[in-house]
Amino acid sequence: MRITKILSVAFLFVILPLTAAWADNYSPGWYVSAGAGAYMRDDQDGNTTVSQGITSGPASIHEEFDTGELFNAAIGYKFPNHLRLEGEAGYIGYGISSINPSSASFATLRGQSFNQVSGGDFTRYTGTVNAYYDIPLGNVFAPYFGGGIGLAYGDASNGTFRDAAGNTFIGRGGSELHGVSFLEAGLSIAITNNIALVPAYRYYHFFDDSTNTAEESANVVKLGVRYSF
Repeated sequence: MRITKILSVAFLFVILPLTAAWADNYSPGWYVSAGAGAYMRDDQDGNTTVSQGITSGPASIHEEFDTGELFNAAIGYKFPNHLRLEGEAGYIGYGISSINPSSASFATLRGQSFNQVSGGDFTRYTGTVNAYYDIPLGNVFAPYFGGGIGLAYGDASNGTFRDAAGNTFIGRGGSELHGVSFLEAGLSIAITNNIALVPAYRYYHFFDDSTNTAEESANVVKLGVRYSF
C-alpha cells in the first residue's frame, strides 16, 4: 500500500507536469537549421584498371582516407505527431591518405602502401529530402531518429602517390551525379524557446558511380543549430 501511494504521488507531481511540458514545448511549425561535423569515410577495396604507357591491366586496390569536413543547411516543418520533414543541402570534402594497388601486370604494384603526395581530393555536393521522428522528454531534451535520400554531385581530383622505394602512382579523378542516402540519430537540446543545439550521428551511403571502384560509405559526427519560428 505504501508503495502504491508513493507511485501515485510521483505520477501526480512528476509524470503529469512532464506531460504538460511536452505539449507546451513541442510546437508544430517551420524551422531552419545548419550544422558542421567530421566526415570519416570507410576504407575501400575494389577493382580497377591501371595503365603505364601503352600497357594496361586489371588491379585490385585498397584505399584509406583522411577525416574530412561536412557542412549542411536545411529548412523543415514540424508536424503535431512529432514527425519532421525537411529539405537539406550539404557539402563534404576529404582526401585519400594512401592507396595499396596490386597488379600482376606491373612488377612495382605488389600491394605496398603509396602515400599521398598531392591531389587526391574529393568533394560532394548533396541535396536530400529528410524525415525524422522526435521523442520529446520534457522542456529541454528531444532524441530523434530518421534518414534522408537524394542526389550528390561528386568530384575527385587527380592524385599523386609515392611508396617507400620512390615509385610513383597516379590516380585519375573524375565527376558524376549519383544517389545518396543516410540514417541519422541525434538529440535536440533546447537553449531557448526558439533555439536548440543538436549533436548527431549520421551514416552515409553513396550509390555506385564510375569515378569510384566501389560504393562509398561514411560515418559522421556533427553539431547543429536549429531555429524554430
